[in-house]
Amino acid sequence: MVSKTIGWGFESLQTWFNSPRKNMQKFIQYLKDVRAEMIKVSWPTRNELVGATLLVIVLSLMMAVYVYACDQVINRIVGMLLKINL
Repeated sequence: MVSKTIGWGFESLQTWFNSPRKNMQKFIQYLKDVRAEMIKVSWPTRNELVGATLLVIVLSLMMAVYVYACDQVINRIVGMLLKINL
């Protein structure tokens, strides 16, 4: 919707306020659809969830150690290069 007047950019909300009953029906239908889809979801078991969480924690720690080691190596190389007076 293009406004022919100078406004604040909220002109498109006019259709929302003009038909609140229709919009409420759409919103209620949306909530019903969400509920129907949530019933179809295959939720993980507690053991699967704990296993996946531990895997994420372990891999995150391993990646942190790797990045730290790379940072230390690069830091030492740059430090040695900067000590050389050219």
